[in-house]
Amino acid sequence: MYTIEVAGKPIAVTNIGSQDEAEEFFSSDWFKEEMMVFETADGDDLWNGSDPFDVRPASPEEVAKFESGHAKAHQTGTAAESEPYLVFLIPVTDATDELD
Repeated sequence: MYTIEVAGKPIAVTNIGSQDEAEEFFSSDWFKEEMMVFETADGDDLWNGSDPFDVRPASPEEVAKFESGHAKAHQTGTAAESEPYLVFLIPVTDATDELD
């Protein structure tokens, strides 16, 4: 599993197969656009559009958070067991939900 850090802060962990695949996913235009939609619990942007991303192997604590979040999502039917999944390590909200 791999963790993405933004400006040195770990924000999410994924079960994507390899570090190269994780780096490709996290550097994709689609992912970057999605990251700009989310806010932290304090109302700050999760990503400002310019801070660098770093990808590294997940720590044991991050793996445990991933496994817990993935298990909950699997139980509710929002995650398939065999597909890549992403779990945020910090509380986030989707700023576009407030527009509905």
